[in-house]
Amino acid sequence: MPIFTNSLEVKEVDTTDATPTTLVTIPITEDCAGRLQMIIIGRAPAPPGFSGTWSIDYGFEREPGANPAVVGTGTKNKMGSLGAANWDVNVTTSGVDILVQVIGDVGDDAHWTYTGHFIACQK
Repeated sequence: MPIFTNSLEVKEVDTTDATPTTLVTIPITEDCAGRLQMIIIGRAPAPPGFSGTWSIDYGFEREPGANPAVVGTGTKNKMGSLGAANWDVNVTTSGVDILVQVIGDVGDDAHWTYTGHFIACQK
């Protein structure tokens, strides 16, 4: 039974509005289950200098012939300044991929970065 782990290399994106922007795409192989843990930071330049940080922890699985699915609800914890109240991070699926997306706010320029890892087991 293959087991694999992967530390996600640090990646950065910029947002200028409230449109979801993909921070990372993780392809999931068939007949696989795993766990994704990440720390994500968003920062708007000063002024006004808003910022937000998130920790996320999600399980996922992909049955043979199916697309991956998030297992359960996962956890997402946000800490941040009041100015970043509308900013958010979401974990979703698209085709055979798990997507981690960030959402800024209308009129806010924000710079986003993350670190994290996932571990998976394939039959």
